[in-house]
Amino acid sequence: MEFNLDEIKSLLDAFEERDMQKLQLKHGEFELLLERTQVKNEYVTAAPMMEQVAMPTQQLPAHFPGHEKQASATEVVLEDPNTKFITSPMVGTFYSASAPGEAGFVNVGDSVKEGDVVCIIEAMKVMNEVKATESGIIKEVLVEDGHPIEFGSKIFKVG
Repeated sequence: MEFNLDEIKSLLDAFEERDMQKLQLKHGEFELLLERTQVKNEYVTAAPMMEQVAMPTQQLPAHFPGHEKQASATEVVLEDPNTKFITSPMVGTFYSASAPGEAGFVNVGDSVKEGDVVCIIEAMKVMNEVKATESGIIKEVLVEDGHPIEFGSKIFKVG
């Protein structure tokens, strides 16, 4: 018995969807082992603080990403308690559509249900569908198409 790429992808999808902790498959010379590891809480000890020196405040240059979102130290942002976020399940590159020039999976104002495909994250040349972990209306897309994304990064604001 041989496994093709689609069958292996199906196994990976089942592993994710069913939140399995371990999956081991062995047939002849073929062996597949998937195992979740739990992140241990680590305590970090802070180094003694150095004397603070007043530095002049300067604006970020216009070409610097996020310059338009720069906030002052006294600005307070209050989040709506009903706001939820769909976060990235992995590190990779964010794509809002299945191919360049295609319509995005979801847009601001769209209604999503838990389990709906909302985007793709490319990791190691594999396109991974990301499914909604929250139901609601897409209020904001927080990542630009084609940009890198970290595990746990907020992708969509859902209300």
